[in-house]
Amino acid sequence: MKTKIYVIALAAMLVSTPVWAHGDEHAAHHETAAPAAGSEIKTLEDGLAALQAAVKEKAFDKIHEVVESMEPALKAIGETHKDEAGITGTTAQLGKALNALHTSGDAKDAEATAAALKKLDGGIKLLKSRLSGTESKHDQHSDNGGKAGSEISIQITSAASLVAGKENTLAVKLADSNGLPLTLDKLKEVHTQKVHLLVADETLGDYHHLHPVAGKNRGEYIATFIPKKATSYKVWADITPVDGSHKFVSALVKGKEPCAAPCVQKDLADSAKEAGLMANLSFEVKVTAGKAVMGSLTIKDEKGNPVKDLQPVMGAFAHIVGFYEDFNSVAHIHPMGEEPTKAEQRGGPQLKFHFEPERKGFVKLYAQIRRNDKDIFIPFGIEVE
Repeated sequence: MKTKIYVIALAAMLVSTPVWAHGDEHAAHHETAAPAAGSEIKTLEDGLAALQAAVKEKAFDKIHEVVESMEPALKAIGETHKDEAGITGTTAQLGKALNALHTSGDAKDAEATAAALKKLDGGIKLLKSRLSGTESKHDQHSDNGGKAGSEISIQITSAASLVAGKENTLAVKLADSNGLPLTLDKLKEVHTQKVHLLVADETLGDYHHLHPVAGKNRGEYIATFIPKKATSYKVWADITPVDGSHKFVSALVKGKEPCAAPCVQKDLADSAKEAGLMANLSFEVKVTAGKAVMGSLTIKDEKGNPVKDLQPVMGAFAHIVGFYEDFNSVAHIHPMGEEPTKAEQRGGPQLKFHFEPERKGFVKLYAQIRRNDKDIFIPFGIEVE
């Protein structure tokens, strides 16, 4: 039996970005707007900074005092948001991290304290992300962003949580800023499709690129996918209205199990094996926030022979999507050079691309290629300086 998940999106104007590096611009709003429980989150963030300073100075006697100042804020968040998806599990993980700091501080154990701080840092970021996307009382999630005076509002009502290993149905309803259905005739075709859905779980370990079909209702789009994880997923709708610029609108879909903080495993990897292929990712210089860099994606078979029979996928020989560790921002990247115009054209083994990361930190990249009529998703992990 299929699980139906309804996504209602009200799109608003976002800053246009180059075709090879679309940014999830509403993420900038999250950085400046206070999320739910904003004062408590600030208390936790200030406490984290104080703990990091104490460890750096080896002032272990200060750890107890700082942790005790953070505990009421964490408790307040847990009680206020106890009915919201994922919050209880995340606050529980943070509580364990604080308890671990009490213990490691008493023992003056620098290594154990550093490990607990890492979990605390990841947990606070996850909690902040979840709180910024949960504002209603009926399993509905809002995400607002864009230029001053405009809004993006996404609401999700799920009949049930996503089930790992089983086909789940997404019914996506898009509306313009006036609340009118955003039908296909109001959308531009970009990369062979009018609606792209980028779907990733909160560990960033599972990614799907979906192309929904028009549903029975105006402005409704239907897609199915099989999640590998039982955690929550975020859905980014990638669209370009005919009378506007490119937009990303996103919303969180509940999973059955919260991930353990920190959710994102920051595994750095510039090579990967997938579907009998070996892929390598390289950059000409260090990847630095705010600076464009030329990169290369090289594909070989399991014997080390160059692969030259990549098929066109969405009007290119590869598509690369990047997810920042905050689980709010996405970068859409495309290869340089001439794009294929016919289905029989083939590409590879090396594809050049530009990447201009918005911020520092870990980015999980997925390269999507097609070979033998099958789409292949290859994961990488990089650190932006």
